[in-house]
Amino acid sequence: QNPRSAVNAGTVIWPFGSFIVTQEFGANWKTRSGRWAYSHGHTGIDIVSDDGYGAAVHAVSDGTIIERPDGRYNAGGYGYYTMIDHGDGLITLYGHLTN
Repeated sequence: QNPRSAVNAGTVIWPFGSFIVTQEFGANWKTRSGRWAYSHGHTGIDIVSDDGYGAAVHAVSDGTIIERPDGRYNAGGYGYYTMIDHGDGLITLYGHLTN
């Protein structure tokens, strides 16, 4: 499900007050090694805070932290990250964090 539907319904808020969307949910065109390639399914929305590197990230709603690798870096793509279970099947992942 596209995360924007939960924001538009008022179920959750954005994790930053002011931001730029760098990749949308779902199929996208993106560059890979200088060539445009079609991506068949991005499972989230990537955003960057207008406050820059190290900006505070706010949980989109109340929940329980279910995974936080205690300072270990995930070289599989997310870097430092945290996952929160908000109930009713909604789990958010906050990746590319500074710590």
